[in-house]
Amino acid sequence: MTVQVQRERAEVPWYKSLNKIITTTHHTHIGMLYIAFAYLMFIVGGLLAALMRWELATPTGGFVAPELYSSLFTVHGTLMIFFWAMPVFAGFANYLLPKMIGAPDMYYPKLNALSFWLLPVSAGLLLLGWPNVGWTGYAPLSVREGGVGVDMWILSLHLAGTSSIIGSLNFIVTTWRLRRPGIGMWNIPLFVWAMVVTAFIIIFAVPVIAFALTLLLLDRNLGTSFYLAEGGGDPILWQHLFWFFGHPEVYILVLPAMGVVSEMIPRLVKKPIYGYRPIVWSSILIAILGYGVWAHHMFTTGLSITALLPFMLMTMSVAIPSGVKVVNWEATIFGGRLRFNTPTLFTLSFIATFIVGGITGVFQASIPVDYHLQDTYWVVGHMHFILFGAISQAAFAATYYYFPYFTKRMYSETLGKVHFVTANIGQYLVFMSMMALGLMGMPRRYYAYLPEFQSLHVVATAGAIIIGIGSLIFILNLLISWRIGPKARDDPWDAAKNNMPDFMGEYMNQQEASRLKGVTQPTAESHG
Repeated sequence: MTVQVQRERAEVPWYKSLNKIITTTHHTHIGMLYIAFAYLMFIVGGLLAALMRWELATPTGGFVAPELYSSLFTVHGTLMIFFWAMPVFAGFANYLLPKMIGAPDMYYPKLNALSFWLLPVSAGLLLLGWPNVGWTGYAPLSVREGGVGVDMWILSLHLAGTSSIIGSLNFIVTTWRLRRPGIGMWNIPLFVWAMVVTAFIIIFAVPVIAFALTLLLLDRNLGTSFYLAEGGGDPILWQHLFWFFGHPEVYILVLPAMGVVSEMIPRLVKKPIYGYRPIVWSSILIAILGYGVWAHHMFTTGLSITALLPFMLMTMSVAIPSGVKVVNWEATIFGGRLRFNTPTLFTLSFIATFIVGGITGVFQASIPVDYHLQDTYWVVGHMHFILFGAISQAAFAATYYYFPYFTKRMYSETLGKVHFVTANIGQYLVFMSMMALGLMGMPRRYYAYLPEFQSLHVVATAGAIIIGIGSLIFILNLLISWRIGPKARDDPWDAAKNNMPDFMGEYMNQQEASRLKGVTQPTAESHG
């Protein structure tokens, strides 16, 4: 083999070589694989949502069979939570966290690669199994449902949970062991803090759902009765175990979004973050309080009011640390040099929509109100305001913001703003219609409904179409810009120019290389 051929092979980008894609362990490559996989699942989950909305455009449906409709919302919910919202921020963390703390790589590079490659296998099992018991898997339906779909759903979530735990341990150890000298825990970037807190939530919450899923697997296949009343079990036990994981899962999703927003806001408004320590402590407090609110999902299960009152009060109290973050973001923006580019617009939309979603959640924290709203479309609207309106818009903002670093090219600002407008018009049409339907008494998960609900369902379907158009524009913008977009500057947002470099640790390594000569830097362990 000639030297010229060797050089040409070496110059092939890693993402154009299947061998490099499969074998890479570098944190930037793994991060981009996470993000690409997450967006693929976002597209698949979005298509499933479009099928559901098309079915719901008419009262009697008929576009899909009832059993298929149940599978659609089961797979849609599981995909969007476990294979979109979680992996996309894991991807940003893989790419950004080592750069932010001055580390050469993640502490365990090979385990980092393993944590990613478990996800496509996990998603494949889910899509092959096509379960139809709802993404919450409530017993006893999930015990009695025949076929292998639920078993494959269980195995899929076991693999996804294993991936999350491995990744979380890696984030914690990397942050603790590989910070460059001069970066203490009280001056690491807020996104790093958010990922560390999230990692601890995952480590304590995911084993609980793994335990619950294992009991479900035993009930289905070995004749045990953990969740079957006729065998001495209790189906409510599943709800306790699922939601003990399920509500911390909300913060597993939203804290990274808050963290990346806390990084972007000061750089977009050219002003240092206001209230660094309150933001950190609010993240820690959210993580702690998140373990004490799970029964607010169970107000209508027959538990005693005496037992439920503390959960109601604890749920309302979670709004306090969340409000601390919002106030500090607004204080940072106030008086800043605001430019309404695409990342800024999506960041501001995240804050506004998070407030809307949070306030609607406070309504449901009241037990008497929840009696009327539980299992209606109000719950669906509230959940989507948080999961799409807030979390996904933070992911969009971060994608636009860090796109120049990922690709060395700039996206189309015009198409980015079109995406922003369509995403926001669409989401308010869909989710406000859902909340109105809930107030009118429309139950969730029904594929057919009374004719008087049709007009709002048509509005929601129109909103979903608008979101779909905007999402298509978004994906095309990224793909085309990656190939032919204008070259990006080294400091595309003038962050370093304003003494707020995007990658603090890497920047310090570069700027202070002469001073750091002779200082022993910790290195990532190669044994993985």
